[in-house]
Amino acid sequence: MNMDPLSSILFGTTGPNPFHEAQAKTFGDDKLVGEFFPTSPYLSLFNEQHEVLLGSRGSGKTAILRMISYSCFSQVTHPAVRKILAERRFFGFYIPLHLEFMASLPQDCADGSGSTEFFQFAFNCAAAKSFLAEIRSLLMCMELTQIERLEKEARLIDRICRMWMIEPSLPFSTLEDVADQIDTTYFQQVPWKDGSLSAVPVFAKHLFSPIMAILPQFCRELEINLNESHWLACVDEAEFLKPAYIKCFNSFMRSEKRPIVVKLATLPFKYTEMETLIPGVSVECNGNDFNFRSIDLSWDSEDFRLLADYLIDKRLQRTELYSEPVTLETFLGKLGNDDPKDYYRENIGEENSTDVKILEGIVREISPERRARFERVAGNPERVASDYFKKFSPVYYLRHARREAEKGNRKAGIFAGPSIVRRVADGNPRRFIQMMHDFFEPQPLDLWVK
Repeated sequence: MNMDPLSSILFGTTGPNPFHEAQAKTFGDDKLVGEFFPTSPYLSLFNEQHEVLLGSRGSGKTAILRMISYSCFSQVTHPAVRKILAERRFFGFYIPLHLEFMASLPQDCADGSGSTEFFQFAFNCAAAKSFLAEIRSLLMCMELTQIERLEKEARLIDRICRMWMIEPSLPFSTLEDVADQIDTTYFQQVPWKDGSLSAVPVFAKHLFSPIMAILPQFCRELEINLNESHWLACVDEAEFLKPAYIKCFNSFMRSEKRPIVVKLATLPFKYTEMETLIPGVSVECNGNDFNFRSIDLSWDSEDFRLLADYLIDKRLQRTELYSEPVTLETFLGKLGNDDPKDYYRENIGEENSTDVKILEGIVREISPERRARFERVAGNPERVASDYFKKFSPVYYLRHARREAEKGNRKAGIFAGPSIVRRVADGNPRRFIQMMHDFFEPQPLDLWVK
């Protein structure tokens, strides 16, 4: 080992597993902000383009979208984030389309057709509540006296009542009271079929139209330049949307209703509907109407290395056993250059783990057809390295690790070190946390300290 791994400090300790929680949707705002690391994909989302974010489960879609919301975003201390915050151009609000929300919608049609009016009503209720929560955060961040803040809030409430046709005689004293009334309106509304009502509720109009109606006055009260600002509507878990509901979002992105910018997250291959609510009119990607954006990280990217180090440090500091910052490398320790060959050499010995010996073993164990192809390229070192050594050495190491383990009463630590952990996690933050949970849970010393 290049150093004594900090995991040795855990020997003989007891306590809760600091890697127990792995889903951002269950975190409170303070915990989410405390563990969030602003990666380059996150920072690049502060732009003027509608985007559909594609990411595998656990890739951080929920964490990223929640952290765009102003109440969380404004608490981040990273210099790049503080710079964006100081510009006062981007303001986000988070709208989750979770299973409970989707289950409340009419289920008569598999594709959602015939119920788009009610979907727009339900979505606009959810969006308005999220928007008002962030407006409240913006008010609290302004340098105002208590009286000035209350007066601004009263003027905003008056505008809402007039534009959203809410009874002004209701006892509203805060924006939270208005949000409660939106809840009441939503739960009291009986679902209806498209075209069955002579007059649909205000919130049943096109997506975000209630917010668009009040945004100009809100920007004036909050001292925000309407023409230069962008309000990022962060829509999460869109994989649950039916095709007819996706058309609602397509219609919005096609119509260029600025300053609201949609950031919609879903699983890969789930956003395939390109039609809008207008027959014969489709939405176009590649920057015309919106962009597809992958947020999955590569296991060997600088972003994932920094993120993994940040997560492990934040989680391990909870144990109160560490007085210095912890990285994945200092926690696990490493051999040599942290290459699988370094760990193979440690277990097999120098004599049997030279590049020549490893290559001889690989050629000996591959199929006759591949062996014949090897003979044809044997004089080309680059081809040998890429087509044989790099491609087959991990399998070769694994086979020998198993053979060594079968000899009895020994463990072959072939797969060890921070690089292997990041590779197995495959750039996925949740998978990384789950791996660390499993390492930590049974017997930390036996797993980490050799």
